[in-house]
Amino acid sequence: MLSALKQLIRIDATKRARDNNAWIGVLRDSAVGHSGYANLGYGSEGDLAARQQALIDALVAGEALEGHWLDVGAGGCGAAVQLLAAHPTLEITAFELDAKRRSEAPRHPRLHIRGGDADRMPWPTPTFDGVLCIEAAHQFRDRRQFAHQAWLALKTGGRLLLADLVEKRERTRIYDGFVRDGLRRAIGAPELGTSEDWAAVLGALPFSDVQVEDVGDQVLPNLEDWARAVAAADGPKALRMSASRGLEYLAHRGQGGPFGYAFVRATRIDER
Repeated sequence: MLSALKQLIRIDATKRARDNNAWIGVLRDSAVGHSGYANLGYGSEGDLAARQQALIDALVAGEALEGHWLDVGAGGCGAAVQLLAAHPTLEITAFELDAKRRSEAPRHPRLHIRGGDADRMPWPTPTFDGVLCIEAAHQFRDRRQFAHQAWLALKTGGRLLLADLVEKRERTRIYDGFVRDGLRRAIGAPELGTSEDWAAVLGALPFSDVQVEDVGDQVLPNLEDWARAVAAADGPKALRMSASRGLEYLAHRGQGGPFGYAFVRATRIDER
């Protein structure tokens, strides 16, 4: 009897998590006007959509964007289309698990859209000149497996560029832990990992020039705009208000809160 009750509780918790994640997608799309962008934004100039484009520009600044790149967790392909417009010799394969987002993504002659799981990417041999991953890695089951898959897919000398929220192990307020756990549940992330985790994962693989850049001061203030957008978005009021309050809190805490934001860059080398 007890075993059956525990199973029912697990099933109910799974269903509620799935329903919440579905609504989080609705909130995200509604908040950004279905622009194809879902990143938090960078800097303070322009509206949220302009800052989302600025985040992509900041991540790729100084990179040679040519040849064939892979965008993992491409979402609505906003980043891919932006980069294709700016770089005429670039070709991008967008890899996205969500069939709905793939079907709604814009079409472009140099954009190829594929479906699949980032933990089991179908490129076991060097194929791409670069791998891009913007605010998607936190949803992957195993960042080590993803990093290994990215290494397999990259040509020698190819670049891995990643942007994502990261956790901070130290917390000065008890409430930070509640907000951290709430955000994890909302975005379906068991843990986001720290900057040090990413450096260690890539350092253990045949990557060189591993750089983890803290850009939280440019990104986290935008959570205040996200809070307002989410509060006015479609979806259940209780979920909207809860998410909005959490985002406001994180914006207020900024670099002193439980999260940071990192740009991670590395170069694929041959086996050591």
